[in-house]
Amino acid sequence: MTHGENVAYQSHLLEAVHPDSTFRADCEKISQTSNKFLDDLSLNRGVFDALKSVDVSNADSATQYFMMRTLRDFRRAGVDKDEPTRKEIAGNLRGSRQDGPGLRPEHPHRTRGRLRSCG
Repeated sequence: MTHGENVAYQSHLLEAVHPDSTFRADCEKISQTSNKFLDDLSLNRGVFDALKSVDVSNADSATQYFMMRTLRDFRRAGVDKDEPTRKEIAGNLRGSRQDGPGLRPEHPHRTRGRLRSCG
């Protein structure tokens, strides 16, 4: 999950700051794809159940903490809800991603084309 989040974060950053509009458009597509992957993963009950079944009681504290946070994040996403609720959550997430810039702050989209340098 961490690698997927890194892809999403970096592509989103480049989508917002890169001076080349073609590159920004490519980054936007990558950002959307990686966010969809992360959304789908966070609602995947099979992955959640597999992680939950791992016994980390004898593991070091860092591993226990990582597992506790990972399972917590899955629950926050709604993975422990029933199937119809998870489908509704997934639909809402996809809908918000497809709505595009309307749900994001307008500032980065208004200023992108005008930025020439940071100095």
